[in-house]
Amino acid sequence: MDVTKQTKLSKAEWESVEIPVSEDEKRILELIIEGYTNVNIKHNNNRSLFTCIKIEKSEIIETFFYTKFFRPQVAEIAKLPVSKAIADFDKSIKDVNMKKLKTADTIRIENVSSNVDPNIIEFVFLRFLKEMLTLFYVKKTSYYAFYLYTLIQLRNISVKNINKHVLDFVDICITTVNAETVLSNIIRNAYEFIEKNKNIFQYGDIPCMTTRNGCSTFFATRTRTPMCGRT
Repeated sequence: MDVTKQTKLSKAEWESVEIPVSEDEKRILELIIEGYTNVNIKHNNNRSLFTCIKIEKSEIIETFFYTKFFRPQVAEIAKLPVSKAIADFDKSIKDVNMKKLKTADTIRIENVSSNVDPNIIEFVFLRFLKEMLTLFYVKKTSYYAFYLYTLIQLRNISVKNINKHVLDFVDICITTVNAETVLSNIIRNAYEFIEKNKNIFQYGDIPCMTTRNGCSTFFATRTRTPMCGRT
């Protein structure tokens, strides 16, 4: 081959020899670059309702989202034989009149109402809460601690604009159940609750730890927040 006569590769030729970077790989590469100067940077692939609908956050819209999308799940949980604090949580949140919303926001909300992703982080939290409270109050099995630990670890993940009312409900449920938790009764399941907890890795943050020479290691992990129960 006469290299002196070689021409540049065409676009089609480049595409045939190079595999495009996937979205997951692209996010990791961006995290490596940003993590070079900020070793505390974190990333989370999960989304909140606000990030799904892509609407400007305000107190009115946040409350409207709760009443329209999350109140039914909270009401189902309240039907369980739970504590008064959990059962009465929803009573303090008043409905929002849609007339107070901008026309463009109303149209955008109506367009997605019938097709909301069931895996947005608020719905995930509410599913975990229902499992935890059912196991704790109804089935009375120590496996509720699996969901208690999961919720404690995921409570402060770096997903943007998680609905504050859902987070408040999460906090009340965690506090109530945690106060009645006897750690000695669940230590025997610690390996399954902690080390084999797939939910932590699926929904938790991906942090970046960068060494001085710029080499970065990425791994899904959990924030090691101790479960504060009774001993």
